[in-house]
Amino acid sequence: MQHVDQLDLFGEIKAGLHGLPGGTQWAYSVWRDGLRIEPAETWGGWFCRPRWCIAWSELHAMRDARPDVTERLAVLAEGHGLPWTLGWRWWMLPFALDPCPWHPSYYASEQRPDYYDSDARPQAAWDDRIAAWRLVLDAVTATTLRVEVHQ
Repeated sequence: MQHVDQLDLFGEIKAGLHGLPGGTQWAYSVWRDGLRIEPAETWGGWFCRPRWCIAWSELHAMRDARPDVTERLAVLAEGHGLPWTLGWRWWMLPFALDPCPWHPSYYASEQRPDYYDSDARPQAAWDDRIAAWRLVLDAVTATTLRVEVHQ
């Protein structure tokens, strides 16, 4: 099942906020038309969609242009659950890569095997997770994505 098909079944993911270095906050949300983002200072709030949209076709083209990255991600993700299961923690941005400061216990806990519920390979979870996120972040950084602005 494609991700867009899953959105038809489960609906859109409402907006959230994410911090960047220097204290900048960005709103983000997943919609049928793509990944939506907008600076927090211009975003309309929790009941509004972020206005800037990176279409799924753009994101798919980025993925398809890097089959080596996609293959490596599949290997790293093997046995670590799915985002909508008890294994959801493996799929989230690690605290260690988040530019916002967290309590030291957060950094320590995500590196322990028992942090990853129902993981088939908990001893490898942290190393695989950090490697996967670095691959994704490097691929996104090396790509120019077209962003559409909606009113």
